[in-house]
Amino acid sequence: MSAYIVDRATIHALVHAATWDQEGLYVYWGNPGRHEKYDSSNADALGEILTRANVASVSYRYPNDSPEDLPGRVDLEWASPYVYPLYDSMRWPKPDPGYVFAMLSCYEYQTCERPDWSESQAYAICDAIRRAWCKRVPGYDVAGWGTDTYPPKARP
Repeated sequence: MSAYIVDRATIHALVHAATWDQEGLYVYWGNPGRHEKYDSSNADALGEILTRANVASVSYRYPNDSPEDLPGRVDLEWASPYVYPLYDSMRWPKPDPGYVFAMLSCYEYQTCERPDWSESQAYAICDAIRRAWCKRVPGYDVAGWGTDTYPPKARP
């Protein structure tokens, strides 16, 4: 399996998806249970967590590479602190669930190399984003709860 450091656009997309809802994104992880609420007020911290987890994963996968030689962007944009471009988010459209899931899949594939991935805060963030955006998939709202509602009724 190979891995690379994702570009800032991927991190921006995930932060945008996480902070889109005015209520914010609640994330629970670890033992004992820790939690955090992410919204536009701490979007920079969220992006930094995601960036550092990705870099740690790629560094773990390629332990003999120096930071400058890790696969990914050659300009090392990840080495500077993450800043969410709030001015851009004001004109970004509401993300499409399919796009959010594609960005999550890419990010998780590149970030899952460390043995502690499934217990990490970044993993919990991805899981929370996925759960929040599953509810935005067309048909979710009429699907019902459990198998007694299958097959679904036709929409009017």
